[in-house]
Amino acid sequence: MFNIELVVDIGSSYTTVFEKNKGVVLKEPSFILVKKQRKKLKTVAFGKDAVRMASSNSKPADVLEIYPFASGKVVNEEAAKLLVKGFLQTVIAGRLIKPTMDVICTISCGLSNVERNHIEKVFSHNSLVKSVTLIESPIAIAPLCENRTNTIVIIGSHLTEIAVVSDNGIVTGCSVDICGSKMDEAIVKYVADVYRVAITQDRAEQLRKSLGSLSDRQQNTMDVAGRNLLDDKSKTIDVTSEDVRIAIVPIFNKLNEVLENVLSLVPSGINVKNENIVLAGGVAGTHGVGDFVNAKLNMPVRVIPDPNSVVIGAAKFFTDKNRMYKMLGLSNN
Repeated sequence: MFNIELVVDIGSSYTTVFEKNKGVVLKEPSFILVKKQRKKLKTVAFGKDAVRMASSNSKPADVLEIYPFASGKVVNEEAAKLLVKGFLQTVIAGRLIKPTMDVICTISCGLSNVERNHIEKVFSHNSLVKSVTLIESPIAIAPLCENRTNTIVIIGSHLTEIAVVSDNGIVTGCSVDICGSKMDEAIVKYVADVYRVAITQDRAEQLRKSLGSLSDRQQNTMDVAGRNLLDDKSKTIDVTSEDVRIAIVPIFNKLNEVLENVLSLVPSGINVKNENIVLAGGVAGTHGVGDFVNAKLNMPVRVIPDPNSVVIGAAKFFTDKNRMYKMLGLSNN
């Protein structure tokens, strides 16, 4: 039996798996359909297949829809074990010999010991998993940074991680729900208030990704269909990048405030003011975000817009495990 090394990043919406020497080998919705059988859950479908079935008329009435993870935590342990098992089996499908796995699992830096244990159990339950190492997402970004000490901000769809990271690990940090979904909610509210049209949060997400900008120089528009709040009929409107900017700027202002607070907690012996603020995660790709943060905090800002940056960074520890163990405060066994 041979061994493979994986990085697994489980988000509330999507799970990404990176395999050493192969790259990203899986990215699917963190979603599972199950049914109860003799007081236990049995997998019906997971990932994209589950989404497809749930959105069609083919889903049986006794099938439950579950997102087992939320805000970096396990919210349904039994379903989480089934989902992770399904993803890992997908990664090794078609191989003549089933490998064992050393797994690096990226986690939120705001988890309690109990919550960390829940995630460990999801993996250790699987007989193919030889070892699992939990690593906070900001530490996973560190190998992609130019400096030895960095302020790292990972802006995700459902959670944002903010931490000052040095060679010895996280100096100070927190997790907050100032994230993409909050911006989508703000866009829904703005469109309702200004245009008197109700749109779905999925449609708002499309607007954010297509028109989202923190610069007032953008002048793009997008047609969006919704429900007229005055007569309850369908209505299509033109939404502008300025509309989206007005809606999301308050969310980014809140993010800057939290970032300032985190920086204020850094011990006086550690100088971070001249080092980079590193922005990562899918929402970091928002046009103008680097200039926006720089204008507020007067610190150099580097943007890593690749939504897979967390697993790509964590995978670099495969060849530098001593550094990983040092940053995690662990001994290298």
